[in-house]
Amino acid sequence: MRGFRSSNAVGIGILGFATPPFLHYEQARAALPGGKHVIVEKHLFKTRDRDPMPHVPLLETEQAPLQVKTVYEEFHRRMSFPSPPNFIMTQGHSLAVARGTWEVVRNVLVCGEIPRWTKEMMFVAISKDRTCRYCTAAHFACCRMLGVEPDTLDRLVDDITTLNDAKLREMILFAVKCSRNPQSLTDDDYDKLRRHGLTQSEIVEIVGMSALAVYANIIADATAMDPDEMFQLNLMTQPPGL
Repeated sequence: MRGFRSSNAVGIGILGFATPPFLHYEQARAALPGGKHVIVEKHLFKTRDRDPMPHVPLLETEQAPLQVKTVYEEFHRRMSFPSPPNFIMTQGHSLAVARGTWEVVRNVLVCGEIPRWTKEMMFVAISKDRTCRYCTAAHFACCRMLGVEPDTLDRLVDDITTLNDAKLREMILFAVKCSRNPQSLTDDDYDKLRRHGLTQSEIVEIVGMSALAVYANIIADATAMDPDEMFQLNLMTQPPGL
């Protein structure tokens, strides 16, 4: 992806994309006007004959009971989204689940000691590793909204070990390992974080963030929820004060 950004300058005539599928349309659209030949490893967009219909339909705001509407409102405003995403409207059929999910998202992702943009990067890395397309696209968009540099995002998606910030790199690698197999974590894994100055509270927050990402991946994949247009088209704006 980093080479894609400078392809015009180096005289490349053919571009092949083997990046995550949610990036294909945007990358191909950017390359074609420059006269490039484009080869895409997988499909450019979701089609009903290739991807399943959602197993659980959305409970739109207009049909939702008042208590569920309240969750929707809190979710999209605190997350700085223009509207409630499919993620929470799919869960709206159960007030207990929707409210429970939002409380965990609010406390673990939005609040806490570790900046949200850092935790959004963990979310992307874990979701990509677990091949959850919905969560990868949604939280990649959140990273952009929160001002994460394009080159940093490229490195995150391409190869976490190439991230320039050593502390950030170790935090994300720890989070991914925790999400894959928490029983595989060793004293050395924890010591690496402590050597970068992370407190016990921050380390526990990373463990909680890993658990949240896996939880969200399961909900998104089990229900086969559709991607949100606002994430696909990058319609979100950076919240004030960030």
